[in-house]
Amino acid sequence: MKKTEKFLRAVADDKRLRILKMLEKKSMCVCEITAVLGIRQPTVSRHLKRLEKVGLIDQKQNGFYTDCRIVKGHPFRHIWRLLNEKLEDSMEIRSDRHKMTRVDRYKLCQKRTR
Repeated sequence: MKKTEKFLRAVADDKRLRILKMLEKKSMCVCEITAVLGIRQPTVSRHLKRLEKVGLIDQKQNGFYTDCRIVKGHPFRHIWRLLNEKLEDSMEIRSDRHKMTRVDRYKLCQKRTR
């Protein structure tokens, strides 16, 4: 019961849902997610930590950036699939996908390391 509660709390936030929808399309670094969502990097990192704690995403340090991806075969993937269907028509999700195409990981990461 506790695992289910933690999972539901993790996905009960609009920013975390938007992050999951982005990662569903491709792996992204923290700076890319920050640029798309338009929120501060520490806030994005806290959201990612919460998603990682329940096993929805995996984070891996890759040079100057932290690469984030969705974990395949999560025990609650069936619940996620139901939520996912409802999110497809969201204006925020469509806007995020459009922004994702214009975000350049390497320019963002270079800016961060200067």
